[in-house]
Amino acid sequence: MILGILVIILIAQKFFILAGEYKRNKWIYAIIGVATYYIGTFIAAFIYGAIYFVMDPEASDESVDTFLSGLILVGFGLLSCALLYNIFKRNWERAKRMKEKDRIHEIGTKDSIEE
Repeated sequence: MILGILVIILIAQKFFILAGEYKRNKWIYAIIGVATYYIGTFIAAFIYGAIYFVMDPEASDESVDTFLSGLILVGFGLLSCALLYNIFKRNWERAKRMKEKDRIHEIGTKDSIEE
């Protein structure tokens, strides 16, 4: 329980800091990061359950190893967060470079001298 809360706090913190670095809404992206974790675990749970019960149709809910399935689900949740984090970072960095590139063309013009 406490470990799960810690994971959620760390995910929110990473997205919060990333959004702050690129001047985006910090709280919205922290919430998006946490939601991505839960969506990733939900999708992984569905896939894991489908594969598990297709491979062993006689299996029951009691035969599922909860520790192993929990590790798999947390891993997929963290992986989905890492993917989204890297997508945001790459796109925002690209936009930042393009904005700086556009500003280079303004050097020496009347508008840039007035600033």
